[in-house]
Amino acid sequence: MSCAAPPSAPARTLGIVVNEQKANAVRLGEALHAWLDGRGVPSRVIALARESGADQQWRTGGASPPSRLFGDALVVLGGDGTLLATSRIAAPHGQPMLSVHLGGFGFLAECEPDEARDGVERLLAGDYRVVERVMLQAAVQGPAGGDRIFAALNDAVIARGALSRLLHLRAYVDGDFVAAYAADGVILSTPTGSTAYSLAAGGPLVHPDLDVFLLTPICSHGLNVRPLVLSAASQVRVTVENASDSEAVATFDGQMAVRLAPEEAVVVSAAPHRARLIQLGKTRFYRKLRQKLGWGERC
Repeated sequence: MSCAAPPSAPARTLGIVVNEQKANAVRLGEALHAWLDGRGVPSRVIALARESGADQQWRTGGASPPSRLFGDALVVLGGDGTLLATSRIAAPHGQPMLSVHLGGFGFLAECEPDEARDGVERLLAGDYRVVERVMLQAAVQGPAGGDRIFAALNDAVIARGALSRLLHLRAYVDGDFVAAYAADGVILSTPTGSTAYSLAAGGPLVHPDLDVFLLTPICSHGLNVRPLVLSAASQVRVTVENASDSEAVATFDGQMAVRLAPEEAVVVSAAPHRARLIQLGKTRFYRKLRQKLGWGERC
């Protein structure tokens, strides 16, 4: 299961990830860096230049993308997309992330901009806890080998291109055939991603503490298939039967995309590492459902 750790050790160094496309994130990042410098706390502003595309662009003064981000902990200034991009680099190194809401939706954010300095104070004092979230590892496999590997905190999506016809897909779980879909695509989602694209496609809401995956069809042409909840210990394989005459694209967290060639499959399993999210207070999942999604409110 996703699990919460006891109160954590004080952070001694901090990386401040800013979405370079958001001027308010850049300003807040520079202000936090100057404030920390005045206190003698080593910090570094790390700019994410773009949130989408085949490759993330990071301005770190080194290789792009970096193999590791600076800091015992990371303060992420931007929207949910900024946190998703950061998690793919931070998770393999166990770096916890404090998300500050500077985007639109902000479902994954822990605090607001005016709370950022107080949040950083608590990181330095060790007055926080870390929750771990399961991530996906997706391999795009072809008959000739040479798998392309991607990680995702929210989801992996296999969908038709803009001018493509309906896709004919087949899904297998641990080698067993599960279902054939005539649909616009399918979504493999984590509990964290259950409030994103999967929800819009009719998938269930899932508490983030659960270790499960969701298999949700997109606009299925039929009433005989429904979303499935699977163990996160499962391996899910999806093939596109008509990839030779219809464009199929695999996307990961909505930020990386590859076109699927005929005979290629997408194989999804749990990643060997988890995203570590910093919480400053009590878990607020149900409150966020009400506030962000209007869930459970009387019409």
